[in-house]
Amino acid sequence: MGMKKFFVGVKAIIHDERGVLFLRDPRMVDLPGGRIDDSESFDQALRREISEELPGTEVISVGELLGASRLSFDIKEDTGLVLLFFRVVAKVPEQIILSDEHEEYIWVKSVKDIPETGVNDEARRIITSILN
Repeated sequence: MGMKKFFVGVKAIIHDERGVLFLRDPRMVDLPGGRIDDSESFDQALRREISEELPGTEVISVGELLGASRLSFDIKEDTGLVLLFFRVVAKVPEQIILSDEHEEYIWVKSVKDIPETGVNDEARRIITSILN
């Protein structure tokens, strides 16, 4: 059995007076972010992903690492994914513009409003601690 490869993904926990921002695509609800490309730093990858997924949103700062998680399934044969969750301060416009990847956004203000499905356990833990 060969050694498994892993991609690293970065996810943004954007929290302001409206709540924590989630994005919905046709398959699931997720946090903004994605995989790191080539030689990008975590900060560069988050800034690129947010600019792609949320045009018009200005990233003020990429803050502390809040948690990490390995997906329980492979994203392709012999390739796993590790997600890193960062606190991100961003200026999100009132009228949010979404990329073609997503069909809606959701502001979650309380723990009871965290979507039941599609939210990673580590993301749920982090967001619960932020909202409590």
